[in-house]
Amino acid sequence: MRLAAALALGSISGLALAIIPSYGEDTTFTGVGQLGGASCVAVGSNWVMTARHVGGLSVAVNGISATAVQRFDHSEADISLLKFTGNPFAGNFYGLNFESVLGQTVTLVGYGGTGTAGSTGVNITGNGGIRRAAQNVIDRSMTDITFDGVDFFDSWEIDLDGPTGNGSLGSGAVANEGSLWFGDSGGAWLDASRRLVAINSYIDDNPNAINGSFSDYGDLGGGVRLQNYRGWIESTMAVPEPASLLALGLPLFALSRRRRR
Repeated sequence: MRLAAALALGSISGLALAIIPSYGEDTTFTGVGQLGGASCVAVGSNWVMTARHVGGLSVAVNGISATAVQRFDHSEADISLLKFTGNPFAGNFYGLNFESVLGQTVTLVGYGGTGTAGSTGVNITGNGGIRRAAQNVIDRSMTDITFDGVDFFDSWEIDLDGPTGNGSLGSGAVANEGSLWFGDSGGAWLDASRRLVAINSYIDDNPNAINGSFSDYGDLGGGVRLQNYRGWIESTMAVPEPASLLALGLPLFALSRRRRR
């Protein structure tokens, strides 16, 4: 077993994952919004997806503020769906890709702190609250990821390659290479057709050089693999709106990710 980053993510401003290094404010991926101090993704005219460990019901997507009437948290995976009345996100949401995207380049989108590229990693300098985007190659699929020692789920993983390709998983840097930091949880991994393939979930240390820092070249980022949760997603999005299903979201709590071998 190997412990990973401890992430305190929830409804307090600035506590969530963000894109590193910074390529400036994103003006393209407007279907990615904010939920508390973290991120979320519109996946239908009245649906938003986020990470389960990000609590709350009220979102802001492309200047539209709305409060969900229902929240559905997966029983194990770090993923949640929020349902809204009306169609507040019509024309500004992303379709879902349930196929394997291993080895493909994806765009990471989210809010939060960021920084500048240095010789050995990213120097964290920027505050949260700004949508940013970067790219990376999905290096591997993972199973049995957990944040609390109980709930295990499946993910895609990336590493942060430096200017000399000094990552830990071997794919090498791409244009606008980036990874995750505090501010992006619940944000998007989008394929070349701008379909959602994963939800920003966690960061982890370089398995070959564990040092307690999570912005070094070779450090890892993970997103919940939608491919493995298609049944839950599709059945949930078909559920009606009885008031008894309304959830109040999750409180702020510290998360740790470990992998079972």
